Amino acid sequence: MEYAVGAVVGILIGGAVGFFFDRLRRGEAYQTRDRIVEDAKKEAENIRTSGELAFEKELLDRRKEVEKE
Repeated sequence: MEYAVGAVVGILIGGAVGFFFDRLRRGEAYQTRDRIVEDAKKEAENIRTSGELAFEKELLDRRKEVEKE
């Protein structure tokens, strides 16, 4: 009987420890995911801004050409 109680207690403790480490691992994965998404958003914003600046420069260059003519 004592072995059965010890086994049940061991299983419960092992399950609790496993649950804790699984939550810890998943938490790190979610943090990594969030960081990657945030970096991608920043990069997309930089690309968009760069494209807008290039467009504005091209527009100004063409206006200057038209004014020269």
